[in-house]
Amino acid sequence: MAKLLAGKVAVVTGSTQGLGAAIATLYVKEGAKVVLTGRSAADGKAVAKRLGRNAIFEETDLVRVDDCRRLIDVALKRFAQVDILVNNAVDATRATVDDVTPEIFDGIFALNLRAPLLLAHHAIKSLRKGRGVIINIGSINAFMGEPRLLVYAASKGALVTASRSLANYLKFDRVRVYCVNCGWMDTEGERAMMKHLGHPPDFID
Repeated sequence: MAKLLAGKVAVVTGSTQGLGAAIATLYVKEGAKVVLTGRSAADGKAVAKRLGRNAIFEETDLVRVDDCRRLIDVALKRFAQVDILVNNAVDATRATVDDVTPEIFDGIFALNLRAPLLLAHHAIKSLRKGRGVIINIGSINAFMGEPRLLVYAASKGALVTASRSLANYLKFDRVRVYCVNCGWMDTEGERAMMKHLGHPPDFID
């Protein structure tokens, strides 16, 4: 049976652990070549090693504008195309109206909104050529406004709107754009955050 993503190249941000690593794992299983990326070289190299020759890791900090361009350049240099862009990297720093700072605001919006749009900008020529797809990982917090996620929720609301605009702009190029608004997930990052916030080790139960 033919694999669903045979011959495709995917860039998956925030793929050193959690949801991003799960997406990358499925894509490789379905025949894609995958560019993994994140801030942790140790975690990224471990995932790439586990996935084998069809996965490479590029250490990036997508808050940095230059790293957004470099990531796409690496994908094109190694695999000659980008067919799928998954914007999964996220800053979910907790903040209320009482404790939010300009630094928290700028950091969250830089990663959660600016980076996906810059990556799409740099990859768009290849995405158009291959009639590719952009998958933005949103959040139900775009619609519900959990009080400790003030800026995070705002950034995801903006990503939903941006995704609609991208979809309408690119529809005649046959580039599909999705925004998947997930609920809370039991990931390594969220467990670390919950521990930091003082939740007991058995909070999942």
